[in-house]
Amino acid sequence: MRRSHAQFRSDVRPTEHAVTCAECGSPMVLRWTGKFQRWFYGCSRFPECKACHGAHPNGEPLGTPTDEDGKLWRRKAHAVIDPIWKSLPQRWRSKGRGRVYKWLADQWPDKKTVHIAGMDAAQCQELIALVERAQAAGVSLIGDLETRDPDFPYIQAASNKYSPAQQEARRRRRKNQRRNKRLRKEDAQ
Repeated sequence: MRRSHAQFRSDVRPTEHAVTCAECGSPMVLRWTGKFQRWFYGCSRFPECKACHGAHPNGEPLGTPTDEDGKLWRRKAHAVIDPIWKSLPQRWRSKGRGRVYKWLADQWPDKKTVHIAGMDAAQCQELIALVERAQAAGVSLIGDLETRDPDFPYIQAASNKYSPAQQEARRRRRKNQRRNKRLRKEDAQ
């Protein structure tokens, strides 16, 4: 059974964050979505204006709301940035992501707006151009991550994810486990 617009009023939570709708300029209210089980900002003029914006569990907005064009450019910016750190092995993704955003912060004129969720369409276009220029020039956006850990090439290889020292330690551990199991079995008899 579908709920009427009036019933959605009970899903609204008061918040101290003043968020303005990028589509119509009306204030946005914090609402709960049962479908995705999370809070979001929806336009107070809903259902006339269907603009929405994500929110953290504490009610803080995820970045700044933007219009459809801004959302499109934010997705394009993420499509350029994310593959850089997502191509790293799982163990290195967090560090790689931090390195990419640190590199961006060093290059960006305003350090506070380096987060893509806070950028408008023009800033996203500028960011995409900056990253593409750097990649064309051969600049590593993750820095010297590869050279800091001697195990990095072994972790990166899909067929062998452990360094020789790690492989030897694993062999010894397994051998000791088998021996201990055999000795326990002999003692039990």
